[in-house]
Amino acid sequence: MNISKISIIGNNNFYALGIKVILQSLPATQNSEIAIYATGADYLKSDKDSDLVLLNIMLPDIGGIKFCHTIKSYNPDCKVIMMSISDESDLHNCLSSKANGFLIKDFKEKELEFAIYKVSNNEYYIDSNLVLRLLRKTPSNKKMETSTLSEFELTLLQYISDEMTEVDLVEKLNIPRGKLYYYKRKLCRKLDVKNSAGLIKKAVSLKLVS
Repeated sequence: MNISKISIIGNNNFYALGIKVILQSLPATQNSEIAIYATGADYLKSDKDSDLVLLNIMLPDIGGIKFCHTIKSYNPDCKVIMMSISDESDLHNCLSSKANGFLIKDFKEKELEFAIYKVSNNEYYIDSNLVLRLLRKTPSNKKMETSTLSEFELTLLQYISDEMTEVDLVEKLNIPRGKLYYYKRKLCRKLDVKNSAGLIKKAVSLKLVS
């Protein structure tokens, strides 16, 4: 996906400018046109064709979830990442909307980079710190024979559970990104899950990670 136009909606100007600086430093978005809008109405007056929208869940004039639907009605191909200072309750609402991702507003540069990478490849992205917080609340009293998992696979599971991003994993394991995807898919098949969030949840519930 070519990200030529990005809109940041509903954040205070100082925070939005900080996001813009990060976007201008990322390879995928450094050449993108980036606009900042205080309200949903401001966005609709000026811009309906963004490739990516970073949308605050709380807008001064309309709810962010509702406005996400409005954006999609004008531009179904637009990728929308919701941003919030809250977590579980807002995530539940985002999952039921047409948003493509969800970030807690203390995110770091790498978190934003991977959120954009994921949604650009038609995957849903949930803030990794939030995923781990939710998983740690899940009771884990199951056991599993680990003989089918290699030492490398158990190490990879541990690193994923330690909040390492894909960039960190590639560097730590010294493997190309394509190889990382291969091992993650293999783990997903073995543990009967669909994605990285499922891997973490299963690894924690089965006590495969510390």
